Amino acid sequence: MILISPSPARDYDKRRWDGFNNLVRLLSSWYAVWVVGTKNQYGYVSTIIEQMPYCKNLCGETNIHELAHLVRDAELLITVNTFTMHLASALNTPCVAIVDAVSAPIVAHPNVRQVIMPCTVDEVMEAVNETLG
Repeated sequence: MILISPSPARDYDKRRWDGFNNLVRLLSSWYAVWVVGTKNQYGYVSTIIEQMPYCKNLCGETNIHELAHLVRDAELLITVNTFTMHLASALNTPCVAIVDAVSAPIVAHPNVRQVIMPCTVDEVMEAVNETLG
């Protein structure tokens, strides 16, 4: 299962990456894709994964303990600069983080592969493939 956390709980517009819809479409051909976030993000995520098989919208449905289990059990986390990214780092879960150039030095973790915005879906998929081996 690939876990996606497409936006932070706050400052959504500042750290948004518009490629998640196309990325999920590609990934859902090969993987189960589960998306996490707050209950306020449920509608946004629903538009990303609508009519895509093997995708699950868990926004607003997990507490911190359940989120930690999901992150721990994921093959990979794909996210922007979020709490979930830092949780993945602490749990040694492979992660692809889509970050801006200002955040990049701040979010450097050994198991987090960064893709600097602006970036394409192909660039993120390349990082995903390299991370998964």
